[in-house]
Amino acid sequence: MRLGVDLRCLAEGEQGGIAVYAQALIPRLARHFAGACVGFVSGARVQKPVMPFDVQHVRWPNKLVNASLVALKRPRLDAAMQADIVFAPTPKYLALAPGTPLVLTVHDLSFIEHPEYFTRRQRFWHHWLRIGTLLERADRIIAVSEHTAADIRALAPSTTSRIRVIASGADHGPATPTASYPGLPQTYALAFASAEPRKNIANIIRAHELAFSRTGVPLVLVGSGARVGQGIIRLPYLSADDRWRVLGNAQVLLYPSLYEGFGFPPLEAMRLGVPVVASHVTSLPEVLGAAALYVDPWDPQDIARGIEAVHTDAELRADLRTRGLQHVATYHWDTCATLTAAVIHEAYAHRH
Repeated sequence: MRLGVDLRCLAEGEQGGIAVYAQALIPRLARHFAGACVGFVSGARVQKPVMPFDVQHVRWPNKLVNASLVALKRPRLDAAMQADIVFAPTPKYLALAPGTPLVLTVHDLSFIEHPEYFTRRQRFWHHWLRIGTLLERADRIIAVSEHTAADIRALAPSTTSRIRVIASGADHGPATPTASYPGLPQTYALAFASAEPRKNIANIIRAHELAFSRTGVPLVLVGSGARVGQGIIRLPYLSADDRWRVLGNAQVLLYPSLYEGFGFPPLEAMRLGVPVVASHVTSLPEVLGAAALYVDPWDPQDIARGIEAVHTDAELRADLRTRGLQHVATYHWDTCATLTAAVIHEAYAHRH
């Protein structure tokens, strides 16, 4: 059996949880197929991801590739890779021969559940993804959480028997805090300020303003969605090493997201011994268990309460740190790879 892996989510420079998933999982997954793996990327100017197997590169502009996949159902990815089965680590425009098995990972269906979080251009491309048809085409669907699995079942009930829930790993970063980042105070709260509305940066800032008047602890905002305000330190997107430094030395990570299919940053924080304040909605209570302090993401007053509690209560911080370290130790990429390989073998056996 020759496994073909769609690597376009890495070659297109996609950031966030999908890139973390693909980069951490796929090299480990390849070990289960004894070198019988091949990858696929497209794009006129992209660099092929470094993988422990060959990667086929279609040197067409990605917009042309996507348009061709939608309109002409070409190029067929299985033919380009000479693959017997295809693994897609996230939904993309796909064309496969009718008999080729497909295993598809779905991280979330935010673009279905909350289209208002996306731009008109993004909604245009989401429409042509035909996610319902893609789910129906998949022989097995890997959901990264029970919450995502429930969303899939609601959208495509006939896929229920083909869904397998496999949690992602969290052991892809350092396990101990690293040197502090230059110019930051010794004590600060941290939030990653993505421009995505679902990351809830507006309410984080409102909550910080309420808490700052009582604690005096600044907020570090990292990313394009950050803005300057009282007690706010803005940082641009960081290199991987600098990101770990800023995260590992924070007193608390704020993650009151409105919608998550899994959520890597709070687990990464827990692995570094950083307490987490998170929202009590979607997948986060499932993924973080009893190791986070939960707040109402729509209520800045409640978020502020959580911020103040962590800043002012040393015993609470120690408790969250201990529970976080114990909880995150259950999330392993090797386990995720083993379970994913089993699902791929299951899908191939079912077809044959």
